[in-house]
Amino acid sequence: MNITVVLDWCTQREPYARMSQPTDLELISTCPESARIALDRYLDQVRETARWCEQAGHSGLLVHSDHRLVDPWIVAQVILQSTERLRPMVTVQPLYMHPYTVAKKVASMARLFGRAPDLTLVAGSSKEDLLALDDATPHDLRYRRLAEYGDIIQQLLTRQSPLVHEGDFYQLHMPATLGALVESSRPRLFVAGSSEAGRTAAASLQARTVGHPLPDSEPSDCVRLGIVARAEERFAWSVALERFGTDPEGRLRHGLEMCWSDSSWHKALASAGTEAGAEAASLWLEPFQNRRAQCAYLVGDYRGVACEIVSLLERGTRTFILDAPTTEEDLEHTACVFQRAWSRFASPLALTG
Repeated sequence: MNITVVLDWCTQREPYARMSQPTDLELISTCPESARIALDRYLDQVRETARWCEQAGHSGLLVHSDHRLVDPWIVAQVILQSTERLRPMVTVQPLYMHPYTVAKKVASMARLFGRAPDLTLVAGSSKEDLLALDDATPHDLRYRRLAEYGDIIQQLLTRQSPLVHEGDFYQLHMPATLGALVESSRPRLFVAGSSEAGRTAAASLQARTVGHPLPDSEPSDCVRLGIVARAEERFAWSVALERFGTDPEGRLRHGLEMCWSDSSWHKALASAGTEAGAEAASLWLEPFQNRRAQCAYLVGDYRGVACEIVSLLERGTRTFILDAPTTEEDLEHTACVFQRAWSRFASPLALTG
């Protein structure tokens, strides 16, 4: 793996560190959510964020999907039109769209843009959202449905012959397709779920399981987290508290959401928080508890956060899905953290400062 440093933020404040995209360490960022930005500015923000991430060497941009947000496929198309290499990672929920429609959209984008969006398959964590569309399917059964859903999508995108499928949840009788995609154009599948049912679904699809870096969690090749890092710890906490400080209304809504949720990762994150001002680079749950993020955060100076990343690398994590950047500078600081982390992981004596 090579990390190319054009100018080093790690030792000076003026320059800018960038990472080339390595083959064995992958950074994926998260697209801003439409619920947090005025809609007349939203698409401009998506384009700008996508360009930042591509320039910083990230490989993809996660696009969330739920009742509150604009259609993720429109956002994915904007990302493809605004970049040359970046791949959107569209969040897909069986309740929202038939698997044939998903496959048709993926195939169409691959043909028109030369890149297919990757897919994050989710079973649905909010009972309130599920019941709003009259879905009372139990937790584990939703993951069985998700596995069948993902299998149909894969078959529609790879089979040379028409598909006949008679399953527990879906039936298809030779629907027309745009033809099988070559391997380089096929989407990668990720499954969001830390429960046994979620991991079983991911294994059946040969998909990657998206986990969270919690102390007692199972090792995962792919984790979600946020990072606020600066040259000095006090500056990092100043930025973090300004962005994600206590929000009583957000905490109330978070508490209500937890009452409805049967998600394993929701419950694990809810019980793993640490207070602001804790030791540098410890997990910080204030953004999650304020309903401002869907992941834990690492906050601290470059060295401290890099040490936490090293511990994840040692457990086998190679893909990091990072929370949405607020500014382009966030990506500069993150690049510095991963440069240090990989240097130490590859050669333990390399990170001494």
